[in-house]
Amino acid sequence: MSAIRGVFGSVVVVPAVVLLFGSAWQWHGLVFVHAWCVPILWGSMGALVAARSRLRLADRLLAAWSRADLVLASALVYAVVFRPPTGLGIALVTIPPVVALVYVARRSPALTTVYAAILWVFLAWLIPGAVTARIVSRIARVHELSVDHRLVPDGDEINSDGIRFRGDDDELAADDFVVLFLGDSFTYGLHLDYADAYPYAFETLLADGSCRETVRAVNFGWTSSSPLLSLRLLREIGYRYRPDLVIYNLDMTDFHDDLRYEQQLRNEGDFQIAWPRVINAALEPWWPGEPLDVRGIFQIFRQAPSGAVPEEISEVPEKRFFPMLEPLVRTRADLARGVMRNLAALHEFSHDVLGSDFAVVIYPRAFQYSRRESLHNWEEDKVERMGPYALEPFRYFDEVEKDLPYPVVSLLPAFQGSERFPLFLNNDPHWTRFGAALAAEEVARELTALDLLPCQLSRSST
Repeated sequence: MSAIRGVFGSVVVVPAVVLLFGSAWQWHGLVFVHAWCVPILWGSMGALVAARSRLRLADRLLAAWSRADLVLASALVYAVVFRPPTGLGIALVTIPPVVALVYVARRSPALTTVYAAILWVFLAWLIPGAVTARIVSRIARVHELSVDHRLVPDGDEINSDGIRFRGDDDELAADDFVVLFLGDSFTYGLHLDYADAYPYAFETLLADGSCRETVRAVNFGWTSSSPLLSLRLLREIGYRYRPDLVIYNLDMTDFHDDLRYEQQLRNEGDFQIAWPRVINAALEPWWPGEPLDVRGIFQIFRQAPSGAVPEEISEVPEKRFFPMLEPLVRTRADLARGVMRNLAALHEFSHDVLGSDFAVVIYPRAFQYSRRESLHNWEEDKVERMGPYALEPFRYFDEVEKDLPYPVVSLLPAFQGSERFPLFLNNDPHWTRFGAALAAEEVARELTALDLLPCQLSRSST
């Protein structure tokens, strides 16, 4: 029976500490226990049980572990029933009865079995809740909890409008040539310093005296944005920045995201948790104060009730990279009803309301052109590297560009022909500072050639 209690204690040790003490301390940002500690401790316990007949030290460790089980079990029960105490008086009144209850239960084999079963139920119910609370609290520090999930001002890089811009609209001079960069995490500059993010690398490049006016970049990108969400943001605050040029930077996930966000915005459902992604996020090596990585953004969804969505957007392709998994003939309609419709609306609003020019930049992911870039990123199993349909989105824009009222700049040739390496992070699908710099250089050169910038750039300046 002591072995049973000891094994069970190894399972509850981390949840007990985290839930009773860690929850209060995490609230102050002081401590977080790695999620892998539970299986590590459980495996260690199994090794001790296997070695106890041959090693006296193992037997002693098991005995110590069994004695600690009372404390651990009491902590877990207390965390479930009362949660971390808000004051010393409450703790003194409530903790002793819980310890006494667990102690009595452990004196009887039958009650021990009951108490173990109860704790397992508590674990099954409480641990997902604790993980969810952790995820939601981390997201809320960086993003609003809505379908738009816009950035939360931080007093440093994220301004009062929730965009990555050090300053506000009133810091732009009347004679500045303002370029708004719309897009997702690539535009935002995920994992990059502020100055290395693609929009500000672009601004730095054009500060060499080759432009008639001062070119200012304003970064309207944020993680997991899309043309639809960028349109909503542009309509709300775009006028404050008086743009001369609006650029939408199209990512390969935008085709799916636009359809999904459209569906979510049209229903009345509550926010729900996507448990597969919660589990993935729970296994990440989190530490206090670090921003949640890109996968955490997808924890919060709107639940779409059956029949609540108009027929034209009721079906969303299952795979996020669907345009790169099938021939264009099968995906063309989905591209038109989502991304292309919203790009047209972005162009119309930019031109008719803001009085600015509009352009689209489309860039490749590593898997579309390279066998050595970003080999261990967490999306590697989602799509075949350099598969037969990997470049279908670029083929689509080649076909439709002549009929579009705005120019499309493809960065595929620049990335294919670049000798810089690496342009992408090895364990993440996003750009290194070299990739962001290459994008900035190519966009500046192409837009200058299209006479959309007040600049005269030579090949050597880029």
